[in-house]
Amino acid sequence: MAMALLQKETVVSLSLCSVFWKQLVQQPAESGDLAGFDEAVCSSLGKIEHIEDEGVDEELFADLIFESFTTVLSNGTEAEVVEGGTHIDVTWHNRAAYCAAVRRARLREGSTQTHAVLRGINSLLPVRLLALFTHAELELMTCGTPEVDVAILRQHTRYGVSVNPNDPHITILWEVLTSLSMEQRSMFLSFIWGRNRLPATEDEWGEQCMKIHTLENSRPGGPPEYPNPDPEP
Repeated sequence: MAMALLQKETVVSLSLCSVFWKQLVQQPAESGDLAGFDEAVCSSLGKIEHIEDEGVDEELFADLIFESFTTVLSNGTEAEVVEGGTHIDVTWHNRAAYCAAVRRARLREGSTQTHAVLRGINSLLPVRLLALFTHAELELMTCGTPEVDVAILRQHTRYGVSVNPNDPHITILWEVLTSLSMEQRSMFLSFIWGRNRLPATEDEWGEQCMKIHTLENSRPGGPPEYPNPDPEP
């Protein structure tokens, strides 16, 4: 990650939730960030917190909700969100406190691992500089954009001497790339380039480009022809 920040031509393909990046730049996580790694719990907490919108009153709440002040972490273990939480039932009156405590506990997951990442980055560059950026800016500088925009790739494509951009097979190439999913486009980039994300800015593109050459073949549609090997003595 540090090398990616130091060298514009280097990116690392990481798909990590916003909480991780916010911890790196010391930016507070928000309740919506929980959806980045546990959308079901985020949605469930929202429904409990505003359960009156579903027509549930205090009396009915006790018949529907049987939670205590605990939560299941990403590794599958159950943890108390307040001291003695196992023995505290969620009620109509403390439900907001329960939701806040669960969000707080879940958003702090991985802090130990994040600090280890920061120590590693600090071996190459001062981590205090990371706070100069937003979490989104840091992710973009480190990983590039996960979206492979075919139009941008086309702008940075050069053609060999014998290649006409209007040739039918070139047109078909762009049609096929446009029809691919993002995952398939990333695989295509990996095959031709050894990286699966495009440079994030024009400056990062620099002189880099995709170049299309024509493989000369006297039998179009068939396998390429190669010279016969020397006969055995």
